[in-house]
Amino acid sequence: MFCFKIRLKELRLDNNSTQSYMAGILNIIPNAYQKYEYGTREPKLEILYHIADYFCVSSDWLLGLSDDMKRDYFLTNAERKFYAHPKTSKELIERYKGDKMANPASLAPVLLRTCEAERDAK
Repeated sequence: MFCFKIRLKELRLDNNSTQSYMAGILNIIPNAYQKYEYGTREPKLEILYHIADYFCVSSDWLLGLSDDMKRDYFLTNAERKFYAHPKTSKELIERYKGDKMANPASLAPVLLRTCEAERDAK
């Protein structure tokens, strides 16, 4: 987990976030988050998923199992099609702006189907 604590801190600092802010995003107490960065506590699988999801990196990269931090290979064809339409992406961002845990990658297929259904209905 040595790589995890280093990479977690790098991601947080690169995003100009505080430990308290990240704890709020993950719905944990700040002390728990601090222990992740210090390497004295390991996150549960659910928290690891949310960290990777929030920063849009692969969990393998976070854990030091891969040097490829991108998670493009997780995108489905529907998600790639969705991201190709800037108007749809903009609407998604506006709609979920206030939701701390919302991630466009997980919402994209649903919104894409909705947009396609509306288009087909016209």
